[in-house]
Amino acid sequence: MNINVFFKKILACPLCNNKTSVDKFSIKQLVWDVQVKKCNLCGMVYKAYMPNDNLLKYIYSPTYIHFNNYDVQQCKERDNNDVLSSRVKRLGVKTKNCRHLDYGCGSGAFVKSSLSAGWDSYGCDPFLPNNVDILLKDRLYKVDILDKEAINILGYFDVISMWAVTEHLPNPLSTFKEISLMLKPGGRLVFNWPNGDSIIAKKHGNKWSMALLLEHLTFITPESVNWLADNLNLSIEKISYCGNPYPFGKVVNPELKDQGIEKLPFHAESTELVNNENAILPKNDNQKNQNIISILKDTILTNNSSGYMTNFLRNLINIFRIGDHLEVVMMKRK
Repeated sequence: MNINVFFKKILACPLCNNKTSVDKFSIKQLVWDVQVKKCNLCGMVYKAYMPNDNLLKYIYSPTYIHFNNYDVQQCKERDNNDVLSSRVKRLGVKTKNCRHLDYGCGSGAFVKSSLSAGWDSYGCDPFLPNNVDILLKDRLYKVDILDKEAINILGYFDVISMWAVTEHLPNPLSTFKEISLMLKPGGRLVFNWPNGDSIIAKKHGNKWSMALLLEHLTFITPESVNWLADNLNLSIEKISYCGNPYPFGKVVNPELKDQGIEKLPFHAESTELVNNENAILPKNDNQKNQNIISILKDTILTNNSSGYMTNFLRNLINIFRIGDHLEVVMMKRK
């Protein structure tokens, strides 16, 4: 069985196009062992083999977890302190008529949440599902930032966010360049990205849930954040360590479901993709660990609806740098 039927070999860094790298760790992708590398120039961590277009179409099927509104309900922590409202606050200070774009918006849940907080919010996603909320039909666009007409369709924004998007980008620099053009002077770009230099990546990279998922292609590092900002001519306002605190995010015995699918997208005796859109049933990112974390947070917040404890835990993760993600805020110079 040939890996090239389902994957394409990556010969240079997806961020800076440098061809020299060092091996970090290897992971299982379908039935193959795939090397994860770190670029010697910009510090980006990336997979040596990434899914080809046909495999990605299977992964981003209508059943993909981030296209499912039910996933929004799973994000709820307690009372008004949920993942979405917390992210809205992290967009920064809102002024009158602030325009906000959420790139990779999925079903538009974050757009809806930011609208309710008073932002003039819009969303775009090249894989936008058909069954979006009727209230968002004039605010969601099925368009890729890389499309030539994207800026004419969408316009310019005070804030652009990307949540759980960057690790999916096959050409991150091209995408970020187009996004930076859509920022107004003084505008902010807010995004998160799995950290390729996190504790779990260094100690248990072959069992790191973020790396195992087929559709996760690249992993940022503090070094590559600086390289990206320099090349975009943006200033870095803030870099925070966040995400699952170590040792959460570690898979004990990685299986196929830890790659984000229930079954192989091909028959054992064949190298052809199965002609069935349900052949891959996407699963939530590391659902078992997410459930454990949600239970712990819910227990802690039982008599603390203000969310102070959640902020305290978030600060601890950042101070001790034990999270497996980086959250970055960049600003376009005036």
